[in-house]
Amino acid sequence: MGLDTRVDQVDQKQSNTHRREVFNTAREYDFLESRLGAYLKETFYVNRYLQVMAGIRLDAILYDIRGTQDLAYRNICTNQRDTLQNVPVAANTYQWNYSPKAAVVITPYENPRGLVNTLDIYLNYGEGFEGTQASLIANLDPPDVSRYPQAGCVELPSAYPGNDHRIPRARAAEGAFRWYFWDERVSVAAGIWWADKEEELVFEPESGISMPRGASRRIGQEVELRVTPLDWLYLTVDFFHTQAVFLDAQAGMSSDRIPGTPEFLFQHVISVQHPSGFNAALRGRYVGPRPLPRQRPLSTLYSDPYYVADLFLGYERPRWGVELGIQNLFASAWDDTSFAYPSSPEPSTTRPPGTPTYEGKYITPGIPFAVQGTVTLRF
Repeated sequence: MGLDTRVDQVDQKQSNTHRREVFNTAREYDFLESRLGAYLKETFYVNRYLQVMAGIRLDAILYDIRGTQDLAYRNICTNQRDTLQNVPVAANTYQWNYSPKAAVVITPYENPRGLVNTLDIYLNYGEGFEGTQASLIANLDPPDVSRYPQAGCVELPSAYPGNDHRIPRARAAEGAFRWYFWDERVSVAAGIWWADKEEELVFEPESGISMPRGASRRIGQEVELRVTPLDWLYLTVDFFHTQAVFLDAQAGMSSDRIPGTPEFLFQHVISVQHPSGFNAALRGRYVGPRPLPRQRPLSTLYSDPYYVADLFLGYERPRWGVELGIQNLFASAWDDTSFAYPSSPEPSTTRPPGTPTYEGKYITPGIPFAVQGTVTLRF
């Protein structure tokens, strides 16, 4: 059993920019988040073939937010959309959650001296939560706009949830096995898992914040291989397949798939840690296409898949060390991030009426071929 706590003090600021020049601060929060947690866990060793673990965790999160933000509203006097600048916001609230967990480990086969050593089977279930973001806490209640001259014409959005002290929950389970061979120098593992979230937060590139989009579900399969043919040589290969969709239909969107979630992932590592002091690692990863749903009648776009490999070479002595790192060894062209949304070259505050916007895919290029050297001295 145990207790833990964590306190975060954050000054969060977000501004609009045009050609790297800031022309408006959209929101600025002084955000204090305090977490208190208590947990209890017990393991039952039924016999040499069976272990059962159970636990529960309680969390309370205290929020205190002060700041300002721009507020979009409808002007009922002119029937036009408009924005109030630097509206004061304040919130002081809390949320809490309990998270039960359980696991079963079955070892139906065990032979330390044979070619096949051990087979372990795992069954796991757990619940948790995803912390609520500052921007959502700041908008629990309608803001006070009475000091603005146009207050009588302001029609605020109606979707203010109020002080809901329940944190959106997440539930997940998995079944897996791990098989050891050759004095446990080789292991093969595979599993299938499921995860549901009551509220999925999705990053909105137009506003720059993550917004709730309803319940979601992920179902995945994983396979991994670990090989240690020599004491100083390590090989690993991992393959992941995941289907990630919203359970709540995304009205007006071209797809119910969760934006930016790849279906296929692959990674490998070849690592050397030689007793002479020489070390090296070749790490590679493949990320498959990621869906970028858009508003209908536009169709879903996809990010480009990519494979990137990094190479590290080093030599270590007790008092000093050198390392050469080569990122993007094969100079692959890849996208670190990909989004799809309407855009315009003119900032919204100075955009003339009728200025066209452009629907398309917008990317942040990944790191190109790069070489970095490091020298370490120890005193």
